[in-house]
Amino acid sequence: MAKTTVKDIAAEAGVTRELVYYYFHGKKEITRAVLDDYIEDLVESAMVWNENREFGKTRQSLRTCVQAFRRSLYDAAGNERPMIRVIEELGVRDAFDVRAVRETVNALDACVASEYAQFHKVEIEMVYEMFCVVIFGMVGLVKLNPAITDEELMKVVEQTLHLDMEDTEPPR
Repeated sequence: MAKTTVKDIAAEAGVTRELVYYYFHGKKEITRAVLDDYIEDLVESAMVWNENREFGKTRQSLRTCVQAFRRSLYDAAGNERPMIRVIEELGVRDAFDVRAVRETVNALDACVASEYAQFHKVEIEMVYEMFCVVIFGMVGLVKLNPAITDEELMKVVEQTLHLDMEDTEPPR
């Protein structure tokens, strides 16, 4: 990234450098736009997971959530997604993680937490903050132990959030 120029970016995009400068003031602004887009993709993947989960099937929902989490960070071979390496190279990983977690938790808290609370006793206080702890913790845990299984990650989430894993009937 450090050696990449606006001219390189324009050539890769198949446009003129002037056109790039028409929309962006420089490489830093282009990078910010790419990071914004990546964060939008992460939040969108959480919302797609939520829309596709089967209501009342907590264990199955948690499993597909953990799988979606892994896909957002790693490819099918278990390698970090290239965007993660770019973020680290730019030295913005911490700021990126904070923003990505905040926006993902905002989305999840607005739908998943309130829905869960309608049908289960919420056994924790500070639900929003605990969602933050879980997501930050999962990112760190997977970095420390890439071999951790989905079942183990599910258990960490279940225990941290004190989830009732019993299936419930969908509302009528």
